[in-house]
Amino acid sequence: MKKFKKWCAALLLTCMAVLTGLQTVAAAPGGNDTEYTYTVTFYAGNQGRFTSTNGIQVDNHKTESSYKISSPQDGGDKITVTGLKYGDIVSVRAQSSVSLQKSKYYIGGIRESGQDNGTVSKSAFKVEGDREYVVAYGIKGNMVAYTVHYVDEEGNALLESETYYGAVGDRPVIAFRYVDGYWPQTYNLTKQLSANEADNVFTFVYTPMFLDVEGEDEEEVVYVEDPNGNNDDDANANIEEEDPSDLINLDEQDVPLAYQLMEKVIEFAKEKPLEFMGLSVLILGLLAALILMIIFKRKKKKNEDEADPNSGTESKEEKNE
Repeated sequence: MKKFKKWCAALLLTCMAVLTGLQTVAAAPGGNDTEYTYTVTFYAGNQGRFTSTNGIQVDNHKTESSYKISSPQDGGDKITVTGLKYGDIVSVRAQSSVSLQKSKYYIGGIRESGQDNGTVSKSAFKVEGDREYVVAYGIKGNMVAYTVHYVDEEGNALLESETYYGAVGDRPVIAFRYVDGYWPQTYNLTKQLSANEADNVFTFVYTPMFLDVEGEDEEEVVYVEDPNGNNDDDANANIEEEDPSDLINLDEQDVPLAYQLMEKVIEFAKEKPLEFMGLSVLILGLLAALILMIIFKRKKKKNEDEADPNSGTESKEEKNE
C-alpha cells in the first residue's frame, strides 16, 4: 500500500512539473516584448504581384507600436511590415493588394511560408515573432461569389461591403477590417462556399468602444469619442475590454457538438503541439493513476474476502429469511 501511494504521488508530481513547465513556456513571448520589435513579410508568389498595401492593416491600439508597412518591393514580389510589437494584430486581404498575372488562377488567401499552396492560414493573426507568409492561389473551376459585410450590433454598415470569388467547396478565411472606435466580435470568419451565392455571406459584427479606465479609482475614467456622438454617463458605463475570438466557423451551427470539440482539439494540437503533448501526458498519467487505484482496491477487497470467507456474504438461512 505504501509503495503504491508513493508511486501515485511521484506520478502526480511529474505531471504537475510538466504542466508548470508548459505554462512557463507559454508565458514567455520570446525576448523582452516591451523592447523587441518584429517583422512580418508577405511574398506574392509566382502567380501575382503586389500592386498596393490597401489590403494590409495593423491594429496596434494596445501596444501603440510604431509599425511601418513598406511599399511593394522587388517588383511587387514582397511587402514587409516592420516595428511590430508582441500582441499587434495584422489583418490581410490579399485580394485587395495583389494583381494576378495568369488568368487561370484566383487568390485564395495567405499561407505560412513552407506550407502547401492549398493550405490557407488565418488572414488576421496576433504577432508573436518574425513571420513569413505567401499568397495562396487556386486554379479556377466552378467559381462562385461571396460577400463580406462589416456592421454594428444594430446591423448598420460601418464599411462598404466587399465581394470576392472562390471555388465551390473552398473554405476561405476572411480577416476583419480595423474600424476606429469599435471591437470586432472575431478576427477571422470562415465557412465552406456553396454553389448558391446567397449562402456565401460573411458578416463581421462590431461593438462600439466608449472609454478606457485608468488608475485604481473606478470613477477615474478617460472618455473616448463615441462614434454616435454620445458622451453621457450611461453611454460611458464601465466596459471591460474583451479580446475578440480568433476564428468563428459559420458552418459550426450545423455541426454536432462532438465534431466541433474534435475540430477544436485538432486545431489546438496543430497550433500548440508542445502544450498539447504536455496536457496529454498529464491526462494519461491521471487516468493511469485512477485505474491502478481501482485495481488495487479490488485486489485488496478480494484478499480480505479470501482471508475471511464469511465477510460480505450471507448464509442460506439469512437469505431464506
